[in-house]
Amino acid sequence: MMKRFIILFIMIFAWLQTAQAGGFQIGEMSTRATGMGSAFTGVADDASAAWYNPAGVAFTDGAQIMVGGAGIIVPGVDYTPNASTGSLAALGFPAPAATSSKSKTLFVPHAYFTYWDENSRLGASLSINSPFGLETDWPATSSLAASNTFAQIQMAMINPSVIFKLSDNIAVSGGVEYAYLNKVRLNNSIQLLEGKNNDGWGGTASIMFK
Repeated sequence: MMKRFIILFIMIFAWLQTAQAGGFQIGEMSTRATGMGSAFTGVADDASAAWYNPAGVAFTDGAQIMVGGAGIIVPGVDYTPNASTGSLAALGFPAPAATSSKSKTLFVPHAYFTYWDENSRLGASLSINSPFGLETDWPATSSLAASNTFAQIQMAMINPSVIFKLSDNIAVSGGVEYAYLNKVRLNNSIQLLEGKNNDGWGGTASIMFK
């Protein structure tokens, strides 16, 4: 019986796949979690549990609040074509020229609030942050302009959750998620893909076992 359970467990998790927009994702959502390499979902014992795993609020005390932000420097990138690009000219294609992207300095804030009532075995959390918000900026006249000139995502995410402690060891949470997209630009020399002032709703659920 145990062998069948293990095989079923492996098959389920082998089938699951995830897609993540990691190119613009900001992982620095709290100082402590960042110091742990963002391996914080299984710990989630401070106010940032509101983002990483709201069910972890059940193993905290009283009310907690956390406000902070990440200062991010996106360095300029130098592109220098190698010797093989000379073969492009021989085939009649323009050879890429050296170019550089602009450096950017960005600040991404976050705020978390959690509350746990041991007497009622109920709690709540609120997460406000921006998991996407980076930019890249290449010259419109560069040899890479057909791929990218300016890319930008500016958004805010709000996630309130309710937490319930099933036992001394298990807690669950459920919540709603509101995403507000202030601005998005994915431009190149061929097309301009721009949008702003849009939003959407989703849901969240989590579990914590200790």
